[in-house]
Order: sequence, then structure tokens, then C-alpha cells
Amino acid sequence: MTLAQPFASALRRGKVVRILLLVCLAFDALGIITGVLQLGLLSRAASPFGITETEANANDLAYGAVGMAQTAAFIATTITWLVWMHRSYANLALLGNGRTDQTPGWAVGYWFIPILNLWKPYQLTLEIWRRNATGNHSNDGPVPPLLIAW
Repeated sequence: MTLAQPFASALRRGKVVRILLLVCLAFDALGIITGVLQLGLLSRAASPFGITETEANANDLAYGAVGMAQTAAFIATTITWLVWMHRSYANLALLGNGRTDQTPGWAVGYWFIPILNLWKPYQLTLEIWRRNATGNHSNDGPVPPLLIAW
């Protein structure tokens, strides 16, 4: 596969992905906190003392708001990740021998195909890593711990 478009750095997109991943992590932590608070509220509701309607509404509002924020952050992160993946994979044709195993479209498309999405995105991400680390079309070289954990 040869590159039909000129080189465009994926660095900024990568930075945005990292920031959005941190935002997702923060909202997930907030989700855990609101979940624990909701469990406490439900325990109090089951007790003889009960809870007020205002407390229940406030809890529902907080829990729902955090859930919506988590969903929005997840969608934004997913879209940004896929755009980064496309750009990074498209840039590979400029490294080494100019050939890639797949097209940039498939680097994104494999995420949406059941069964194939279990290993193809990993392989393509590993190809991006190795080609950027070595500058050629080598499948040799160390695999970073984060990819091994994947």
C-alpha cells in the first residue's frame, strides 16, 4: 500500500488522546465515588431512618451527570484514538520500504469487526510502534510492556 496523502504528524492527535484518556480516568474515579455514595444512600434508605426525596433526587442527578460525562469522554476518546490510529498508520508508508500490511482505513475498520477486533488492532498498533521505533518494515524488536499487557 502506498500513501496517497503527504506526511502529517500524528503527535498532536496522540497528545489529545493521552489527555482524553486521563479525563476518562478522572470521570471513572468520580463514577466510583458516586457509586459508593449511592450505596451509602441506599443503605440509609433501607434503614428505619430513611432518606428524603431531596437526597434521592440529588443523588440521582449526580450519578446521572457523572454517567453522561463518562459516556461523552469515552466517545470523544474513541473518535480521537481512531483518527490518531488512521493518521499514524498512513504515515507508516513513508518509513522504511514504503509498504504497510494494511490500509489506514483497515487500521480503523478492524476495531469494528467482531472476532478480528480481538487481535488485528493489536497487530497494527504493534506495527506502528515497531516501524516508528526502527524506521523500517521490521517485525523484530522489543515490544513495549503496555502492548504486552494488551
